[in-house]
Amino acid sequence: MTDEEIEVIQELISEGMGDSAIAAQVGRHRTSVVKVRAGTRRKSVTTGGKQLQVRLTDEEYAAFKSEVDRLGITLSEGGRRLVRHSLGVLEVDAREIDALANVRRELNAIGSDLNQLLNLARSGALEVGDEDESLLERLDLKVDDMVNQLIAFVGAGRRKTFVRAVFPPEGPIDG
Repeated sequence: MTDEEIEVIQELISEGMGDSAIAAQVGRHRTSVVKVRAGTRRKSVTTGGKQLQVRLTDEEYAAFKSEVDRLGITLSEGGRRLVRHSLGVLEVDAREIDALANVRRELNAIGSDLNQLLNLARSGALEVGDEDESLLERLDLKVDDMVNQLIAFVGAGRRKTFVRAVFPPEGPIDG
């Protein structure tokens, strides 16, 4: 529930209105109203976090409020998204996170194939020159770096936390 919804529910409670009537009026389930009345509503993941106060012009506030309403998020979540965006943290939705997880699995398979090629080359079962073996080793390390970056990025995206990920990992493959 948004803070505004909770305030409306609390106001209606103070007016003596019943839980079912309040629920019907605000479009929430009766148990949500009961939780607000009992003060046991679930705490947000940001409860205990730091508060940031900003002043906006009337036009800025109206535009911001309109956008968070369109997105169906709270003003607080809208503010957190702005902070994350200003820090260069991407807002990644669940479909994108799942797609990145699939890319990670594919890269992992490529890394395994490269590792097998290297093992064959080192055992003498596959004939490659020293330069090619060195290139395979560096490519294997780069793929490993990418897999690790994707693991961190996907995990952070699912937990909505910060992670320092560099795409592509710095440095050329052949140098």
